[in-house]
Amino acid sequence: MAFAELTELDATLITKYVSEIPAGGCYVEIGTKHGGSAEVAVKANPDIEVHGVDIDNTRLDYAHEHFHFHHDKSVKIAETWNTPIDVLFIDGDHDQAGADFWAWHQFVK
Repeated sequence: MAFAELTELDATLITKYVSEIPAGGCYVEIGTKHGGSAEVAVKANPDIEVHGVDIDNTRLDYAHEHFHFHHDKSVKIAETWNTPIDVLFIDGDHDQAGADFWAWHQFVK
């Protein structure tokens, strides 16, 4: 399995934090792109829902019953979001990380 642009440290940290989410919990990542980190999250804890947000899904190559892809700008998706989040991973456009944080932090438990 090739994790496009996903380092071993990234995978280790995602696995650590996601494995601690209780069953039925929620992991959201902004900047899903290829789906490598989403795949790590699902494998780390198959008892949670994993949500990926990205404006570009042309190269997304991961699908799983507990993975939900949201195709739009993250701040737009956040406008209608209503699910509490256990772990939020912001890895989208780094110039917009502050806007992503302000749009999503209210949902983090």
